[in-house]
Amino acid sequence: QCYRDMGARHRARAHSIQIMKVQIIAANKCRRPAIKQFHDSKIKFPLPHRVLRRQHKPRFTTKR
Repeated sequence: QCYRDMGARHRARAHSIQIMKVQIIAANKCRRPAIKQFHDSKIKFPLPHRVLRRQHKPRFTTKR
């Protein structure tokens, strides 16, 4: 996620990024709104292109 964020914000390539320190911060210390939206415990994600399969359709048939 760090590589994607740096690539999106600053166009930095993965080979040019050096991670110096990793630290867990409290939710109230978080600044970016894009990250704050994940603090919601009731967050839901869309499930696009849900394909409903017929339940009683045979998988293989003997007819051609």
